[in-house]
Amino acid sequence: FVGGRWGPVEVSRIASVLVAVSSAVVAYCRILLLARALYSLGDLGTPSRITLRLVGLNLVINLTLIFTPLGLSGLAWSTAFCAFVNVALLWRALGRRVGRLLDDVLWRSLAKTMVATAVMGVAIVHIRQGSTCICIFRSALAPCAAILRAHPPLSWA
Repeated sequence: FVGGRWGPVEVSRIASVLVAVSSAVVAYCRILLLARALYSLGDLGTPSRITLRLVGLNLVINLTLIFTPLGLSGLAWSTAFCAFVNVALLWRALGRRVGRLLDDVLWRSLAKTMVATAVMGVAIVHIRQGSTCICIFRSALAPCAAILRAHPPLSWA
């Protein structure tokens, strides 16, 4: 807490901003990847034009959200939203240049990964809540449950 100068209100504000910013880390990484893919094709203008337009959109959303109950975190949510819009526009631009970017095999793999992640998330929630019976995987999850119970969840307070 910076030598005791931050109180619960300041910590709460910063936490809400960090949640918003961290929600778009994937988008920030993809922007770099997609822009570089377009650069490698000799298209230097498209990423710049998209970014300039999104700076304007971000400004409008920032000015709107700053005066809502979101306050300061509204700026971060606006930036996060614009990052995902940037990814979508860059993805579309790259797709127009090279054709279809994801084939059926990759989509199936992505779907399987998402299902497995959801199952894992549900299992972790049940383990954290002390549930000892998770379908037929009880014995397989016991070591994981012990590890998760030994480490309490992080809290902002």
